[in-house]
Amino acid sequence: TAPFSGLNDIDIYTLVPKLQLAVGNTPVANYSFDFGNLIVGNQLDSQLAVSNEGDYELLFTPDADKINVTGDTGDFTIDLSSLQATDTLDPAQILRLPIHFHPTSAGGKSITLQVLSNDPAAPTYSFTLQGNGTIANATENSLASSQTVSIYPVPCSAMLQIKINTSFQQASLQLSDLNGKLIHESYDLTSFTQLSTVTIPNGIYLLNVQTDDNRFQSKVVVTH
Repeated sequence: TAPFSGLNDIDIYTLVPKLQLAVGNTPVANYSFDFGNLIVGNQLDSQLAVSNEGDYELLFTPDADKINVTGDTGDFTIDLSSLQATDTLDPAQILRLPIHFHPTSAGGKSITLQVLSNDPAAPTYSFTLQGNGTIANATENSLASSQTVSIYPVPCSAMLQIKINTSFQQASLQLSDLNGKLIHESYDLTSFTQLSTVTIPNGIYLLNVQTDDNRFQSKVVVTH
């Protein structure tokens, strides 16, 4: 498979003798990562980090393709140039490969990546990246049939804007990472709220907005 060039860091850790996929510093179960829903024509940016956390050199296959990529390659882009130029990772060394999800049509998208190395437990380490292309307003998600919330910009670098477009009595929000750790919470929201993301590390987070008896949830991408 020829390399194709260029959702928040995606990390692969080599734990002797084990490889493990993670998002940022959070391990991902079942060898997969889901970018979630994304409006067709938009793009989510992340990094695929390949690191050696063992105590011995990690040797990649001498073949030209150290990573094989199959699936919906037109909807994902990975810059493999730094990996293709590397034969060995010393302990604690990390390679970061830019990766982008940009659905070209509606529906589920996925690619399977196989990392080939001298890891005796997983000489061919496979995992899946997936996402879903949608056709909708990129900044609006329905709370319920009569309740709508707008969030922008997406992705966000400094300030997330949250607008509740209909009347309500009480509203609150929670921002958490994909492992469930609470990052921020606010109560007594007004119809327009600003949330600073300056001190929040790059990554993908879950935003929950609760208004009266309705709840809105969306993934938020922070990139500086």
